[in-house]
Amino acid sequence: HAAIGLAAAKRGEDLARLSSFCRESGDLIMAGTVAAVGDALGLVVDGRHADAADILSEVLPQVDRVGGSAAQREVLEETLLFCELVAGRDHDVHEALQARVQRRGSPLDRSRLASISDRSANAALGSSSGLTSESHQLGARV
Repeated sequence: HAAIGLAAAKRGEDLARLSSFCRESGDLIMAGTVAAVGDALGLVVDGRHADAADILSEVLPQVDRVGGSAAQREVLEETLLFCELVAGRDHDVHEALQARVQRRGSPLDRSRLASISDRSANAALGSSSGLTSESHQLGARV
């Protein structure tokens, strides 16, 4: 809860302190997974999306062990998608969205998947027309 709130408030220094506190914990999940989530969210606040995506992609499979709500896990998954999108990792975004559509069939994820597929097709054709507006539209939906 605290890490997500601090990230939303763009309080990177407080996130760093929280991660440090978690890392010093005797609890392995707190010291590993929770600290890593705090680190990743701090990187998002700092605009280091590729680095945040690297950490989040490693830690997301372990987040269920932390507990918390499905909504919190969803926020972290959405954050990973956003970071990958900003970092230009369209292939990773496409794969994640395909898996989510198969898992839950969300209309929003179907729309996102179509947008990233169109964006990738345009890039493959060498067409840059409309990519800026498509990126903003996709980003707004991610």
